[in-house]
Amino acid sequence: MSVKYYYEQDEDTRKKIDDLLHQNAVIQSNLGLESTPEEKQDAHGAWMKLASKIRDLDSKFYAERIQAQHQ
Repeated sequence: MSVKYYYEQDEDTRKKIDDLLHQNAVIQSNLGLESTPEEKQDAHGAWMKLASKIRDLDSKFYAERIQAQHQ
């Protein structure tokens, strides 16, 4: 069964969202077993800022793909 999610059709907006998601991937991949609680909190704060930018770009994508994963 394939689930099809909404994704902004405007190419420029998709590129901006992809860039923000990539930035988060880099942040998260730099965390490890030896990361301090402060480093983990900083990474979470950075992700929240990136997620907010995604919400501003495309609220429907944010609701379906980001917010839905954190409920």
